[in-house]
Formats: sequence, structure tokens, C-alpha cells
Amino acid sequence: MSTSAPNRIPLLSCAAATACVAAIAAVAALAGNGPPQLAGPARSIRPISAARIAPDGQLTSPWYELGDGGVAQTVCQTLLCFDAFEPDATGVPNDCYSPDCGRDGARWYFGTAYNNSFAANDMTMGCDDCDGTVSERVGFTWYWGPCGHFADPCYVAIFTAENWADCAYPAYKGSTYSGVIYNFGAITCNTGPYFADVSDLCDFGLFHQLPADGSGAYLIILSNGTSGGHIVLSTGGQPMLWGTKSVDYQGPKQYDDDNPKDGVHNYIEEIVGGECYDYTFGVCPDPLGASIAFYGSVGRAPCTEFCVVCCPCDTNCDGSVNGFDVEPLVGLLSGGDAGCSPCAGDANGDGSVNGFDIDVFVRMLTGGAACAGC
Repeated sequence: MSTSAPNRIPLLSCAAATACVAAIAAVAALAGNGPPQLAGPARSIRPISAARIAPDGQLTSPWYELGDGGVAQTVCQTLLCFDAFEPDATGVPNDCYSPDCGRDGARWYFGTAYNNSFAANDMTMGCDDCDGTVSERVGFTWYWGPCGHFADPCYVAIFTAENWADCAYPAYKGSTYSGVIYNFGAITCNTGPYFADVSDLCDFGLFHQLPADGSGAYLIILSNGTSGGHIVLSTGGQPMLWGTKSVDYQGPKQYDDDNPKDGVHNYIEEIVGGECYDYTFGVCPDPLGASIAFYGSVGRAPCTEFCVVCCPCDTNCDGSVNGFDVEPLVGLLSGGDAGCSPCAGDANGDGSVNGFDIDVFVRMLTGGAACAGC
């Protein structure tokens, strides 16, 4: 755990002094965050552009235009390393793990008047192969509002960190990695939650660094933009809430910058004015936390409970080699599909998926020689 002095991420607390007063007044009755309400399902929205951002708020890359016509051109990764978002195979928030909460795409939040522009929570990845890797695809959900206008500029900055401590010195400070800031343009306020599945970060050299030992933290900041090397906290908005129902773990404590809204987390829970909250509400899932998922080249397929073992002939990553793997193999051979694992389809282990893999695949399917790595 880092013992260095806090490296406060420089934030402008509010876009204007009057907005700051209004925001603090709005959260005063809700400090402590309860009770949560359901909203959704969320609407899909794609960032217009994205950039690399350092923990001190400085942009360290140009703004990259994402995709063409609002559609991702690449799906960089299809496996999950940390999941408090619960996407289906297409990246849409769902309710597919056990226990089934019966919520489909709906997520929890604290009502339309609440504002929490800066949240931090812990993350422990259930698949060891994800430790220290990079995530080139991320999914997250948030509510946008209340706003001072019909639509406000919306930016979301996401960071990861190596360290975490519940309701003590926020150990993510001093161990925070550079992250990515996503520009969604001016989006309509007070119309329900939004979600983003940003699948093509690898096309632009952007990524989120995952904790080296599999356990750390993430930070999500809702913003109206950047100014002078600072992130301008949004005048409204909050992360939507969900939980980890699979092999990953997210604890019950979350930091919320809401009492007061000042761009820094007060961390002693027992002191009045502290901003470390218990998210055990007795709802499903429980506990809650900011709804986010980090993908990886290793991990597990969406809506499954197990980590994927890289068996090239298991082309649908369901843990078995059988007739259900034939169609995905055909897709891989034709170049039309992305593999569900880094080695999917490379049955002979030569580093490529081509016609030379067919014979090995058929022999394993019929009980003969095994695929490389299976």
C-alpha cells in the first residue's frame, strides 16, 4: 500500500459558484445515500471522442474521434475481467447471472435530484489471468441530471488504481493510473439513465491499466469538460448502481463526493461530513456500487460464472468441445467473427486461424488428438 502524500486530482468543484451552492443544498438531505430507487433500462450512447488523461487532470494525448457514425469499428476484447455492470454478449446491461434480480436492464440510483460527480470503489478480479493486464473495452452506466439546461456537455473520466482501503485514508491516492476521458457531447438531461459500451479503445492506443495483483480500485468522474488542466465536475448526474454477482468482488463501501461537493473524498466514516458510505441496502444485488465493467483479452465470457481456460477448440468458450463449437469456428475461419478467447480457433497452435486448424479440430471433436492447450 502506498504511503505517499495524497495526490489530489485537481478538480474544479462546480462550473459556477451558484451551481455549487445549489448542488450542495440538493445533496444535503441525501448525504448517506439512501434509499436507492430503480430506473431504466438505460439508453445506449457512444462517445464522440476520447483522450488519455493523467491523474492530475492533464490530457496526455490528442482527442481521438471514435468510430464512424456512432458505431464502433472494432471489438477489441470480448471477455470480462471485472464486472459490476452485467452485460450480455452484445455489451448491453442485463440481469443474467445468478441470482436473477428480475431487473433486466434497470439499475439502482438515488433519484433525480441527487448529484454525485465523483465516486471511487474497490475491485477484485475473479480471474487470475487478468492481473496486471490492460482493458481496451469498458462499459458503464450513469444518470445525467439535474441540469441547468435542456442538455449539458457530458464527459466521463475513468481511472483505475492499485490500492484500496475501506473508510480510511483513500489508498487509491498515490496509486492511480492514467485513465481515459470520454466526450459524449451535449446530452439531454433528466430522461433516464445512459450506458456506454466502448469496445474499440485498441484502435486509438487507449486503455485502462488493471491492478497488478488483481485487487485495486476504480474512479469514475462525471464532468462538464476540462479547463486549465482540471476536470470540471458536472452540475448534475450520478453513477448508476449495480453489484458483482459472479466471481469478481466489490465491497460494501464507496466514496461519494457529495458532502460537500468539492472534488476530494473525506474519508473518515464516523465523522460527520465523511463521504465513505455503506452500500449494503438489502436489495438485489447486494451490496451495490457504481456500475462498471472492464474487459480483457483473458477473463470470462459475459453471463458466465467461470474464467475462460484458453482451449482453441472451445470456440464458444462454454467449457466444452462439441458440436456447438462448429459454427463459431466457421465464423473465425471466414474472418467475420472475433474469437471469444485469445486462442479460439487456433487448433494446431501455430498462431493463426486458417484451414490447417480444421483437421485438428475435427479429430478432437471425434475423440482423437487434442487441440494445443486443451
